[in-house]
Amino acid sequence: DRCRETGTPLSFCGEDAGRPVEALCFAAIGMTSFSMRPASIGPVKSLLRRSDLGEVRDVIYASRERGDQSVRAAVMDYLRHQPTEARKLP
Repeated sequence: DRCRETGTPLSFCGEDAGRPVEALCFAAIGMTSFSMRPASIGPVKSLLRRSDLGEVRDVIYASRERGDQSVRAAVMDYLRHQPTEARKLP
């Protein structure tokens, strides 16, 4: 939010940016620019296109409110309960 307010570009670069579930979480909390290996683009794009970022954001916030050490388990559980096409994790 602070970067958006000040017009400061924000991107994420590194191995986690190319991991589909992690990239989904970053996108759900508002990041829009990622740098990753070319081989990661397809799986990340596929998961992002078939996910509702608002729902994922709600899952992340609920997990944090519960005090979970990591939101990954909650997000994975959410993804497992999506319709069959949405569940095909890379």
